[in-house]
Amino acid sequence: MRIAVFIKKTTFHKGYGGLETQNKILCEGLAERGHDITVFSPKLDLDLTKKTEHGVDYVFVPCTFRSLFSEFIKDHWYNKSYEVFSNYVKQQPFDLIVSQSSGGFGIIKHKKEINVPILTISHGSTLMELKTDYQNISNFKSVLKLIPNTGYSLYNLFFKQRFLIQNSDVVVAVSNFVARSLSFEATSPKNKFVVIHNGIDSTKFETAQSDQNHTHFETPHFLYLGQVQKSKGMDYLIKIVEDPAFKDIHIDIVGSGDYLEEFKNIITKKSLHESFTIHGKVDYDKVLYFYTKAYAFLFPTNRYEGFPMVLVEAMFNKLPIVAFNKGGVADAIVNNETGYLLPAGNLKKFKKSMFSLLNNVELRNNMGLKSLEKAQKEFTIETMLNRYEKVFEVITK
Repeated sequence: MRIAVFIKKTTFHKGYGGLETQNKILCEGLAERGHDITVFSPKLDLDLTKKTEHGVDYVFVPCTFRSLFSEFIKDHWYNKSYEVFSNYVKQQPFDLIVSQSSGGFGIIKHKKEINVPILTISHGSTLMELKTDYQNISNFKSVLKLIPNTGYSLYNLFFKQRFLIQNSDVVVAVSNFVARSLSFEATSPKNKFVVIHNGIDSTKFETAQSDQNHTHFETPHFLYLGQVQKSKGMDYLIKIVEDPAFKDIHIDIVGSGDYLEEFKNIITKKSLHESFTIHGKVDYDKVLYFYTKAYAFLFPTNRYEGFPMVLVEAMFNKLPIVAFNKGGVADAIVNNETGYLLPAGNLKKFKKSMFSLLNNVELRNNMGLKSLEKAQKEFTIETMLNRYEKVFEVITK
C-alpha cells in the first residue's frame, strides 16, 4: 500500500517530542512490512529537502508557518503541502493519506479533488490542551501568554479541529479518553473513532530487566520521569516527602521542563535535598538504569493526558505504577493489579498506595509482573501495526 503521511515536524527537526518519535516508529514499522511510505513535513530548520531512512522517504517542504489567515498565504504549510503532494500524485497515486494531528489539514481541505481515504491520528484534543495551559499558570508571564492561546484554542475547537475530524474517513485516537473527548468536541459519532495505543520496542528493555535489583541504594527509591511542569503534579511529590511516614524514601526526578527551576527552589526552601535527586534530562541508557532501581513509578498528574508513553515504559520494566486517573492514564493501569489508579488529586490515597508498595516486596513484584504481561499483550509495536493495518484494509476497500 502506498501511504502519504503529513506531520508538522519529524525527528530530524530540532525540539521534536513524543508525537514525532511515535510517527517514526509507525512509519518505519509499516515500511518494514512492505508498505511504501512517504512523509511530508515542513522544511523549517533543515538544510535538506529529501531524505530516505529505514525504508521511509521524507519530503521537506519549504514554507511559512504563520497560523493567522493561513488559507490566504500562498507559502503557508497547508497550501504548500497540497501543492507538493499534487505533484507527487501525478507521478504515482497514493492509496491512503495519514494526517498526524492537524499536519494534513491542507490536504483534507482538498479531499474531494484528491479522492483518497484520509486517516487522522489524534494524540489529544483542543480542550485538553487548553485545560493544561490553565493548570500550568505559575506567574504573571504565563497569564499573559494564555490570553492569545485561549483565542487560538477556541478557533481550533469550533472550526479547525471540527473540520479536521468531520472530514476524515476515520480518526485513530491514542486512548479511549481522547476518542470520547474528540467525539464530544467535534460533535462526531463515536463509530468514526478507533482506539489504537502507541507501541514500544520491548527488546531495548530486556537487558535492563535481567539486571533488576534494588541493592544499590540504602533508601527506597521511587521514580518520576517526564516533563517537570506544574500540571504534572510536581507539588504533590513535595507534600509526600513532607509526610513523616515517608521521611526515609527517595524520589528520583528525571526530565526537564518550565517548572524545573521553581521546583528546585521549593526543595531548597523546604530543605528537602535528601528526599529528591533531580537528574534533569539524561541519555536513554541512564533512563533504563533508573527504571530498574525503582520500587514503583509515580505519576501524580493533574492534567488530561492523551496516552503517556512513560507509563508503558515503566510497565515494560516491571514497575507497579501509582497514578491519578486523568485522561488516558486508565488505558494503561489496572487498579490493584498492575498498580494503583486513584481519584485525581486524592493525595491521601496516593500516599496510602505508595506505603503499601513500600512495605510489601511480594506485592511490588506481583504488580510488576502483571504490568509487564499487560504491556507485552497490548503495547508492543507489533500489536500497534496489526491494528493499523486492519483499519487500512477497511477504509481502502
